Amino acid sequence: MDQHGSQTEPFERGREAQETKVLPYRQAVEGALRLHNLMDPERLLPQVPEVLRSILGPCSGILVVRQDGKDAVEGTYPFGGFDPGEAQRPQVMAIIDKAIETGTPVVDGQGANRHVAVPLGVGNRRIGALYVGVAELESRVGNAYLDLLSMLGRHVGLAIDNAIHVRDMAMVSAVGAEDVIPAGLPLRESKRLFERRLIRTRLRESRGNIAGAARSLDMDRGQLSRLLKKHGVDKIDFKNHGKP
Repeated sequence: MDQHGSQTEPFERGREAQETKVLPYRQAVEGALRLHNLMDPERLLPQVPEVLRSILGPCSGILVVRQDGKDAVEGTYPFGGFDPGEAQRPQVMAIIDKAIETGTPVVDGQGANRHVAVPLGVGNRRIGALYVGVAELESRVGNAYLDLLSMLGRHVGLAIDNAIHVRDMAMVSAVGAEDVIPAGLPLRESKRLFERRLIRTRLRESRGNIAGAARSLDMDRGQLSRLLKKHGVDKIDFKNHGKP
């Protein structure tokens, strides 16, 4: 009996250790589904820290979101007791900026002070980063911590981007009659009108800010300026849009 017990104990310990490693992935999938169902940035973002806590346990960190436009989804969302002021330190900002710029995870520090910044990636676009202290997570899942955080970055980024897209589509559907594309037009004319409408929408969102509108369209200011001239759109018309 004792011999049988001694044989099953290693098996049970191995199964428990495997379950400990798998559990965060299962929680990540469940948390991602929860976020994807929140199709409003104002509802979604405040809930991300709670979802991250449920997945990452006692790890502390901060979600940094950057988005241009009139209704800018831009801010920091700490979790696990993380001090928001830490995200303003030059070294931390540099790590976060590098993750966003390169689209790859960036490791900072060693041992108990190790942190990782992973981009919130949506295709070739990055709309922010997740900066997390990983010592405790690494003790639970080993080297898989980087894969888990990268997966979280992709899902959180996609959920935020989808929510922004749904909001923007609602705004576009409510534009004035001057931006509506009539039915029955040739393809070339429809494309021209769609391009003009999109430019006007992004200028409206940024209140006439060329730099902000250009970034939201993934182009530089010079390219946008040429399109404005081509379509006869004046940024001045949008300077005071939305202001009382």
